[in-house]
Amino acid sequence: MALLQEYRLGEPAKYAALTEKAATLAESAHDWRRARTLWDIKAVWHRIEKDYGKEFAASMLAAETYVKEAESALKRTPPSYMVASHFLQHAVEAFRSIRGTREETVDAKVRAEEVHRLLLQYQEETRNEMITSSHKTDISQLVEEARNHVRGKDFQDALFALTLLGAPTNVTQLQQQVQRQAREFVASHLFPVVMVNEMGKVIARQPGSVLSSNPEEAEAATRFEMCRNAIYYQNLQAQAYIEPARYQINLEHSVRINDILSIVSHSPFIPPEREYLFAKGLYAGLTGDFFTSTHILVPQIENSIRYLMWRRGIITSGLDDSGIQNEHNLNSTLYRPEIASIFDEDTLFDLRCLLVEHAGSNLRNRMAHGLITDGEFMSPLMPYIWWLTLRLCCLPILIHQQQVEESGTSTDAI
Repeated sequence: MALLQEYRLGEPAKYAALTEKAATLAESAHDWRRARTLWDIKAVWHRIEKDYGKEFAASMLAAETYVKEAESALKRTPPSYMVASHFLQHAVEAFRSIRGTREETVDAKVRAEEVHRLLLQYQEETRNEMITSSHKTDISQLVEEARNHVRGKDFQDALFALTLLGAPTNVTQLQQQVQRQAREFVASHLFPVVMVNEMGKVIARQPGSVLSSNPEEAEAATRFEMCRNAIYYQNLQAQAYIEPARYQINLEHSVRINDILSIVSHSPFIPPEREYLFAKGLYAGLTGDFFTSTHILVPQIENSIRYLMWRRGIITSGLDDSGIQNEHNLNSTLYRPEIASIFDEDTLFDLRCLLVEHAGSNLRNRMAHGLITDGEFMSPLMPYIWWLTLRLCCLPILIHQQQVEESGTSTDAI
């Protein structure tokens, strides 16, 4: 029917009735995404036949599916207010975007406000979810500090404050921690670790022991353990700092893609003609849509790294015997010696562990092969990779602003 609508074919009244029947069946099966698509299609049929009252009604029903999907999230075991909040945010946006007569627009806005108030209640509950997570570590004070860090600021200042909230994994401290644990718990480090996935397949194997007398083997084993441990730090960073600050920004600001585009469009990390892609991905993550943000940003990070290397005169593609020039991917570019001149040690370590290390999250490769489940896209690692991308985009801008401010006196004099 979407194809029929595109080419203005078919009988709107006939297909609108069929679509309503299909949407109702989808809702009875709690297939909210399918129902939402069908209600939207029904709205278009009514628009084609210029029955704008029925178009408005169908659009309202489409927006309501977000609310129902949020309710479904609370009926899970265990219930998730974080997931429910994600869908309510989309519901508020959907209701606000509905247009109609003056009376209809008022009705849509009233419903948006009702859902917004419910969203605020759910977001308060997400605080309890974050506090009880991360091995029962009480992070309530950190959560409140993160919210206060961005509270009351205009959007740009709040976004920059979030950029500077926390830091990438500290490599030196992590290495010392792994080596200390190896000395204190000798028995657990006598045999190499084998990692398996949810299907029982081996996905990583520790290359030797941290306590090995062979320096190269000990170093490789230490790096392996560092990547494993980094996941816990990244999860905690996301739960204690990134997510609370992100929620606070959304509470105070109604952000649009163009708001982010105007901030990051001149970032040296973003290649030409990729500005909107980054803005789209960063906006999706800011509003809690980590399905979209991860799929957009991870490939763009890969391209940006090649772009930065190319600007420094580093060859980023191969040349085979047939004259084909394939671009190098992150599995090789992140280990080129020249990469150390682009990223600091901590950021480079995070990029490797998050994106390509089998002992780490390996998000780049797992996403490319469709190995990440729905639930994993809601894990704290997705907000963390989103925040790291935001940092890569905004930190050069902040450094430049600081340099301009420091030289402001002499510039004014000239």
